[in-house]
Amino acid sequence: MFKFSVVAICMAVALAGCDDKVSDLPSPGGEIGAVKSFSLPGSTYRLETKRNDTTNGKLDYVFLPTTWKPKGWSLWVASNVYSDAKQPGTDPNWKMKWKEGRSGVVRSTHDDSFLSGVKAFVKANNVDLEINYLGYDYLPQSLVNDYPRSRGQYFSEYGEKCEKAFKRCVDNYYLSPLDRYRGGSRTAYKDWVEPYFHFGTGPIDKSNKEMFVSKGGAGDEKSEFYDWWPTMVFLVNPDGQVARAWMPQTYSAASVGKVEAALISDMKISSPKVDPSTSMSQPAIDSYYGKYFIESGIEDLMETLSRILKK
Repeated sequence: MFKFSVVAICMAVALAGCDDKVSDLPSPGGEIGAVKSFSLPGSTYRLETKRNDTTNGKLDYVFLPTTWKPKGWSLWVASNVYSDAKQPGTDPNWKMKWKEGRSGVVRSTHDDSFLSGVKAFVKANNVDLEINYLGYDYLPQSLVNDYPRSRGQYFSEYGEKCEKAFKRCVDNYYLSPLDRYRGGSRTAYKDWVEPYFHFGTGPIDKSNKEMFVSKGGAGDEKSEFYDWWPTMVFLVNPDGQVARAWMPQTYSAASVGKVEAALISDMKISSPKVDPSTSMSQPAIDSYYGKYFIESGIEDLMETLSRILKK
């Protein structure tokens, strides 16, 4: 449930007064404790488009190598784009602790709604904020192999409000995959997310930490907890330091309202224009580490054929 912080937000807009819409925003949340520099998991690619004359001018989509450096404030929406996993790990009792994972298509609709709300606020208030979408899982090999035919059309979903690759709502669409476990060429998932886990000292914070521990968050990287790959949101300042991190794993998921409240406070926005109808929109939360649906389907088919042949 949202915790309201009317005084803090009104102080940020004291010169203009505090209207009802602003005072109805939730507390920003996203506290991380110690200051941390924002870093991408590994090699980074930006989704680019180019016209293809052989396909009647339709756009090709391709991930090209790139680097990123802070140029001002930025908001990062980091998502598990391709997995079709319905649960974390292999525990047969997973339903006792976890909600069933949503498909990539459904998750993208949540991210789309969240991004649309944030973008509308940024545009209405002329906020100098770079909005970046980051896919942190691997690009499926089946999509890579299908590129000569599909031309990257399935590298990203189509958002109802933000359109293909969220192009109406983001400045950049990046890919920088994580490794599930340590020992690979990229940052391991737990090593990337754990520095942003933070709990306060209030009763709700203590309850959240108890749930975090009960689901395996205090365990090692093999815990099924670290198969939970939700959409996480980071607010990064011009020095490249993370000002706030909204982490579903600590029960502090982002919402449009929380991000708006954070921007008003941290970027000192005066007389902000707020649309209350979007404040509750959240990005995808029920998402787990796993394979793309086509690759999962092929594996299931091969297992079925193997059982038939053994009979």
